[in-house]
Amino acid sequence: MSFFTLVLGQFVQFTSLQLIASLACWGIGAIALPDHWPYPSSALALLQAFALVGLGAYCYFLASYILSCLAFWLDVVWSLLAMFRFISMFVAGVLVPVALMPDAVQSAFRYTFPYWTVFAPAELLIGRMASDQVATGACVLVAWVVVLQLTAAWVWRRGVARFAGAGA
Repeated sequence: MSFFTLVLGQFVQFTSLQLIASLACWGIGAIALPDHWPYPSSALALLQAFALVGLGAYCYFLASYILSCLAFWLDVVWSLLAMFRFISMFVAGVLVPVALMPDAVQSAFRYTFPYWTVFAPAELLIGRMASDQVATGACVLVAWVVVLQLTAAWVWRRGVARFAGAGA
């Protein structure tokens, strides 16, 4: 089994558990507080949000994989991952809502995967983003997946070529 497949399997396992726990918590809240609980604006918005989150989560996985490989192969400090998480959380609107940022910053963030992974699906679910913008988000995310997948393969090949252990 390849190392990438092993790490991807762990990612799928963790993501599945998080999804199940999130849906359970949402269901408990919807049952306990039906009049005050937030519901998706439409079934289409819910499906679109899940699609964006899934593609974006894979982008996040690939970026983390690349940084982890670089940290291992180059013996650099693991703070690369902490910096990446901070920057991605900022771009996603977790630290400061993107809607509060200047228009130029919002426009620039629309070309990044964290924006389409967190902020855009949330806006879709509450009805602040039109469903026709999802195609743009999906194209941005697919482009990021292609670039990150190629980069991950390149980083792995370079690392293995540079460092070969006994019996490899």
